[in-house]
Amino acid sequence: MGGAFCAVADDSSAIYYNPAGMSAVKGREFAVSNYAYSTSETKYKKAINSSPFVESEQGWTPGYVGGFYPIGGLSVGYAIFSLDSRQVNQDDKFEDITPESELTAGSLTNYRRTKQENHQYQIYAVGAGLSITKALSLGVTGFGYKRDLVQTEHQMVRFQEFGVTFTDSKLSLANRGMGFIFGALWDGKEWSFGYTYRFAQQLSNTVDLRSDRSFPSDGSVPVEGCEVFSNTVYCQTDWSQDEIQTFKELNPSEYRFGLGYRPSKTFLVAFDILYHEGRKFIYKEPDTGRKFELTRHTLHDVLNVSIGSEMLFGPMVVRAGAFTNFSMLSSVKSNEVSQLTKIDYFGCTAGFGVVSKSGSYTLGGTHQIGQGKAQIISGDRAIQEVEATRTSISLAISQSI
Repeated sequence: MGGAFCAVADDSSAIYYNPAGMSAVKGREFAVSNYAYSTSETKYKKAINSSPFVESEQGWTPGYVGGFYPIGGLSVGYAIFSLDSRQVNQDDKFEDITPESELTAGSLTNYRRTKQENHQYQIYAVGAGLSITKALSLGVTGFGYKRDLVQTEHQMVRFQEFGVTFTDSKLSLANRGMGFIFGALWDGKEWSFGYTYRFAQQLSNTVDLRSDRSFPSDGSVPVEGCEVFSNTVYCQTDWSQDEIQTFKELNPSEYRFGLGYRPSKTFLVAFDILYHEGRKFIYKEPDTGRKFELTRHTLHDVLNVSIGSEMLFGPMVVRAGAFTNFSMLSSVKSNEVSQLTKIDYFGCTAGFGVVSKSGSYTLGGTHQIGQGKAQIISGDRAIQEVEATRTSISLAISQSI
């Protein structure tokens, strides 16, 4: 249903989309789902002498495990699920990029980039929903999160007569935190309205960032942190946890508003609006205590929407939806280098399954198409147009116990 569950959540998804919907669970329930297969492709257009640079990944992604138990008028539940599980192993090499007949000083001749990335983002949640009246329910979910990232990247860029630029970087991050989701749900049977507020707070953060860059000297005085040897400039950045005192995980608060319309027992339409509140990235120098904003890491306010529908045909259920997934990152600017890639996605979902009094079995898929801008070549101001796709297939099982 495109993620439009805030006003209609009444199953295992309620603990995340709207914990107030957990009050609709009347019996013990166990649910499990798994993204059986996921794949993505990001194409940087005209990156290397008008040729595209393509980055792709595929693999198995952990899903969701949870359960619900009614206790009097209260329904409690637990869940463990993955928000992201990404592995990238990229190695690309381009030679003789500029034809010999077109070579001039500064022409790009060779380029190589290798990248390895392992990113895991898991949530551990417990929640409860309580019916206040026949129509009104309230709920709360408390969760802890665990995020681990290891990323290494090497770039070699050769320019005609200007020599070679090398860039090597490695980032290791282990982030832990906790947060809450507060929800309210009013169900008038035909119409329903939902609201949730979600926030998170970092508890611990271990970061190790190392970056090395070398390039031919033009005779000018090198910037701080760089030295010149044999007409080559060497720059090194080595930040550890002690120095990155304010390099904290950015956790934007989220506000979700939902509307549901059920004209009959066999048909449902839902609509959600999700507002992400931006965050600034403030760095504090360990020696001077001076603070300044790292604008390239700033997260901006973003509004996303989703719409979905559900139809029942006897024991069969069919669901479909559409959604936006807009990035909170800053727009890529022409006067800067090494900026973060910004991609805005549009997506659709479809699924079908079997529903009975004892449980449900659903197979579904999600496909996203994105467009954006990037600077894929280290130290180069050139901006590439980006096209991206993401596809995943999931199997969900819910069983009364």
